Amino acid sequence: MKDKLPWIHNAKYDLSFFFLPSAISILIVLFLDFWNKLPKSDNNWNWLLLVVLVDVAHVWATLFRTYLNKEALSRFKKYLVFYPLISFLFLSTLYLYSPFLFWRVMAYLALFHFMRQQVGFLAIYLRNYSPQSFHRRISTIYIWLCMLVPVLDWHTRKREFSWFIKGDFFFLDMNIVEFLWISFAILSIVYILFELINYKKSKLLANLHILLTFLIWAGGISYLNNDFAFSITNIIHHGFPYLALIWISSLYQTNYQTLFPKIKFNSQGSLFKRVLIFIMVIFLLAIIEEILWDKFLWHEREGFLFFSDYVDIANPLLAFLVGFLATPQVTHYLLDGVIWKRENKLEEFKF
Repeated sequence: MKDKLPWIHNAKYDLSFFFLPSAISILIVLFLDFWNKLPKSDNNWNWLLLVVLVDVAHVWATLFRTYLNKEALSRFKKYLVFYPLISFLFLSTLYLYSPFLFWRVMAYLALFHFMRQQVGFLAIYLRNYSPQSFHRRISTIYIWLCMLVPVLDWHTRKREFSWFIKGDFFFLDMNIVEFLWISFAILSIVYILFELINYKKSKLLANLHILLTFLIWAGGISYLNNDFAFSITNIIHHGFPYLALIWISSLYQTNYQTLFPKIKFNSQGSLFKRVLIFIMVIFLLAIIEEILWDKFLWHEREGFLFFSDYVDIANPLLAFLVGFLATPQVTHYLLDGVIWKRENKLEEFKF
């Protein structure tokens, strides 16, 4: 194996979309904290730019890797049909039974999805190592620890924020925070020494990804204990790389089918048109989804831009609506466990 940097596309693209946004978000948070200007929660504009146009939009971007691709439609047909159906039935029933339990389940599903994606990107940057190799295994274990320790901290100390609603995570009345961080510090020293002694250029990107992941999860949850800090960094670290991966995987699929059949969504078509279609589709769907969430459930954005008067509806209709609106999110979680597996790579998408 040649000891070289395993870029997903190329150095310029990877640094611009997979690493730089996360690093900039961390610097912004540190700057605001230094000057005591760190907001305790988001405002309407932060929410629109980050939650809607990055987090929610990246969910809808999955369309370009699945339902809008002929090869994917054929290969993953059973998943593309049954995952949304099963998700809708499960989510509607769960909300009808208990709205609080619904949000608790959603919080843990989202948490696992966010964590698994970072492990997935690590696997991409370690793709030249055998899954059984010690180098790959130790890095995989360590990035899990970089997220699990802050999450356990979240569960054992009262934090100033929640994932979806107050109390959605279990609270563990255990005095283990100091033990957790001391143990993690020792393991970190061991990992760093191992990487220095066994230095490989081909692991630089993987370790940069691990570092950014640790700074975001430990910084936002444990060190700053701030909703805005964790949200801006975690959403950008999660959403931007995923959008970039969807884009570059779509770029190389010459048999691509879009909502606009006359525009070829591949390397032969107009770059401007492809970018415009990509952004317009995911932004529009994300905004429509959030308008419906706010109009029928959250009731937080009335009067902001295109958000109109609220409508109050009750179960069972509300349960069906909530299940319907949450289905794209959970389907995205489930499909991500299938479409990015190495054996399921689409024909022309090669790292």
